[in-house]
Amino acid sequence: MNISSLFLIHKIVIVLFAVTVVILLIPTISLIVRRLHDTERKGTLVLLSLIPFVLGLTMFVVSMFRMSSAVAIATPGHIMAGTAGIMSLLFVIILIPLVLTVIWCSLPGTEGTNKYGSDPKAI
Repeated sequence: MNISSLFLIHKIVIVLFAVTVVILLIPTISLIVRRLHDTERKGTLVLLSLIPFVLGLTMFVVSMFRMSSAVAIATPGHIMAGTAGIMSLLFVIILIPLVLTVIWCSLPGTEGTNKYGSDPKAI
């Protein structure tokens, strides 16, 4: 197996991973909207929680394709040095909305009926 076939396999795995994340994103958005409604927050705040998914997936795909295409002409340390600052900044940008979303989804829902519907725990 030569190096070009390994790069092809690598790119196929990256594409399959990206497709899987996009498919799982739809039910995740639905769950986050329901939890936000349970705590009387607007469902549009889910857009804030999409920032980590979109930036993280973009960072992953771009870095993997960049590394696989450049590995033949540069050392791995050189490749990572060029993207380390950008990836660190994006990690901080990703972390803030992710922490907010986890906190909002972890809070207990309002008791009784709220403006988004009845209490799902009520029987």
